[in-house]
Amino acid sequence: RFWSGSVLMALAMSMVSQRARAMAADEAFSLGLLAGIGKLALATLYPLEYAGVLEEWQQGSDARLLELERKSLAIDHCDLAAAMLLDWGFPQVLANAVQHYHKRNFGGVAANSRDERLMRSLALAQAVTDFYLAPTGDQAERIAALQRQAGQLGVEQADFISLCERVGGEWVEW
Repeated sequence: RFWSGSVLMALAMSMVSQRARAMAADEAFSLGLLAGIGKLALATLYPLEYAGVLEEWQQGSDARLLELERKSLAIDHCDLAAAMLLDWGFPQVLANAVQHYHKRNFGGVAANSRDERLMRSLALAQAVTDFYLAPTGDQAERIAALQRQAGQLGVEQADFISLCERVGGEWVEW
C-alpha cells in the first residue's frame, strides 16, 4: 500500500504541478514519490512503536497522524521527510513544501508564490491519492473538497476531472 500510494502521489503531483505551474513534471514526480518517505523511515526505525501509532490512527485525519507520531516518536513523518530530502541535496524550497503540506500551514508563505503553489500542489496531489485509496463508498463525499482545492490552484473543474481520470488510468498501468 505504501509504494502503490507513493506512485499514485507521484503521478498526481506530476500532473497537478503542471496545471499550477509549480515545477517541471519530472521533478514533481520525484517529489511526489518521496513526499511520504518519512512514514517508511519511521516504520523502519521504530517498527513496533509506529505500528502502534498506525493502529491508534486507523485512517483518521492527516493532522491526527502527525499528532500521534509526535506524541509517540517526538517527530512526525513530514519533518523527517524534509530532513531526509535536505540530506540528499534537494533544494530547501522542496523540503519546506514537504514539511508543511500536510499541516496545511500555508499562512507563512506569500500568496501566489512558488512556495505556496508547491505546498498546495502537494496537498491536492495527496487529496487525489487519498481519494483513489479510499473505499469506494467514501469517494463521493470527497469530490467537492477536491474540486475546492483544485480551484485554489486555478484548475478549472473540467480540467481537474480530466486530470483525475488520467492519474487513475496511469496508476492502474503502473
